[in-house]
Amino acid sequence: MCGRLLGTDDAVELAVSVDREIDAEFGPAWQDDTDWNRHRVAEIDAEIRGERYETQGPVWALRATVEALLVEDPDILRAWGDVGCLLASAEEAVVKSGLVERVMRLGAGAPRYSEPGPSRGELLAAVRDEE
Repeated sequence: MCGRLLGTDDAVELAVSVDREIDAEFGPAWQDDTDWNRHRVAEIDAEIRGERYETQGPVWALRATVEALLVEDPDILRAWGDVGCLLASAEEAVVKSGLVERVMRLGAGAPRYSEPGPSRGELLAAVRDEE
C-alpha cells in the first residue's frame, strides 16, 4: 500500500527512491556532523598530548568559534540548535542566515572554550590531589 502511495509497487524501487530522498534532504547536515565529530576527536587527542589542534579547514575554525560563542549570543545559540537537531546544515544556520559577520566580530576575543571549568591540567591535578 505504501508503495502505491509513492507511485510504485516495486519494493526495490521504493527503497532506492526513499534512500535518495533522505540523502538529498539530510545528507548535507549528516556530513557536517560527521566532519565536526572527526575534527573534535582530533582536537581532544591533541589536547591529551598537550598540543593545540590545527587544521587548514576554515569550516572547523568557524564552527569552533561558534561553539565558543553559544553562551554569548542567543541568535547564534538558536542557529546552532538547528544544526544540532539536524534542521539545518552549519552553512544554512550560520552562513546563509547572515550570522558570519557577528560570529567573526564576537569571536575575535572569545576564549577557546567558553564553558566554565578547569583546564585539563587543573582537572588532572585535582584528581591526583596536587596543587
